[in-house]
Amino acid sequence: MTTPIDDAELLRRCEALAPALASRAEEAEVLRRLPEATVDDARAADLFRAVVPTSLGGHGLGLAALAQGTRILGRACPASAWTLSFLVMHGWLLAKFPAEGRAELFADGPVALAPAPLAPTGTVTVTDGGYRLDGRWEWATGIAHADWVMVHAVQTEPELTTLFLVVPRDEVEVDDVWFTSGMRATGSNTVRIEDRFVPSCRTVPARSLLFGAEPLEGDGMAGHPVPSVLALVASAPPTCSPRASPSGCSPTPSATASASSPRRRCGSRPR
Repeated sequence: MTTPIDDAELLRRCEALAPALASRAEEAEVLRRLPEATVDDARAADLFRAVVPTSLGGHGLGLAALAQGTRILGRACPASAWTLSFLVMHGWLLAKFPAEGRAELFADGPVALAPAPLAPTGTVTVTDGGYRLDGRWEWATGIAHADWVMVHAVQTEPELTTLFLVVPRDEVEVDDVWFTSGMRATGSNTVRIEDRFVPSCRTVPARSLLFGAEPLEGDGMAGHPVPSVLALVASAPPTCSPRASPSGCSPTPSATASASSPRRRCGSRPR
């Protein structure tokens, strides 16, 4: 069993990881995804459990630690910080699914990596035990490192609503489209799913996930609406990104900002 960490320890580990991110910034831009060594280092630092509730084996840390840790990593490589912070935050989102679904998602432990494009650009139809899912979603940040993929889809019958659904990575097709002038290391490619069955236990109403899911024991992020969390966390790497860097990655920040003061997001908006 690993030792629980607090806010200060998380920030210390982010500081320790930052030089490695800076040294791999150019490599990450060329690869158009995180180097595997970066993902391995984040695992070794136990970052991916940071905001998973303690009742699921995570550290149950809160928004301040997540945002400040992202800023620290963003001083080294904004694209790597963006990707890692989203994968960390999405562990919290996966904890909002039904208990049976959580048991599957966290079956191998409290680390489950999942991109989560938020736009509802898919469709579902009701079937026995769940849904049939189709769609195409842009900005699947971190798809190269995923165990699962979380997507947002529209249901029209018997009522108009939207759902979040989680599918295994091997049931998803990836369109390699992420050729950008910066933030290439996020690997925010497009994903496609064609007529896949998703059991009800791996679905949750969008409104519940975004605004009102019942928090689990040890959820340090409880009560925070997801859109607000996303805005703050997504703003953290760009606030530390030097404007003079053509790749968007540099170990030296040109400005600092309070983690409680969100700034405008990058124009390409990977998610």
